[in-house]
Amino acid sequence: MFERLIRVNFLGAVNGIETVRRDFVERGAGEIVLTASVAGYRGLPYAAPYGASKAAMINLAESLRPELARAGVAIRLINPGFVRTQLTDKNDFAMPGRIEPEVAGRLIAGGWPDGSSRSWCRAGSTG
Repeated sequence: MFERLIRVNFLGAVNGIETVRRDFVERGAGEIVLTASVAGYRGLPYAAPYGASKAAMINLAESLRPELARAGVAIRLINPGFVRTQLTDKNDFAMPGRIEPEVAGRLIAGGWPDGSSRSWCRAGSTG
C-alpha cells in the first residue's frame, strides 16, 4: 500500500511537474497546482501510507515554490480536509468539519486573495 500511494499521489505529481517545468521556466510564466491534504501535516491512525504521500507533496511544494518563483512560475498547494465523497462515505470514524464537494470546489476555485496556500478544517474557515 505504501509503494502504491507514493507512486500515485507523489510520483504522479512529480512526473506532471517535470512535463511542464522546462516550458514554464523558459516562458517565465506558469502555474502548477498540487493537491495534498491536511493529513500530510499530522499522522492519522490507519492512514500512514496516505499521510506520508501527502506530507511528501507538501514538502515538494514548499521546496519548489522559491526555486520556481524566481523564474516566474507559481506553485499552488491545495490541502483539503475531509470532503464528502464515495470514499469518505465508507469511513467508520469521525471526520470533523467534513464539507460537501460543492463547498470544497468553491474554496479551491475561489483561491485566496494573498496567493498563499491554505488548508481548511471546516467549511468557511482557513488556516
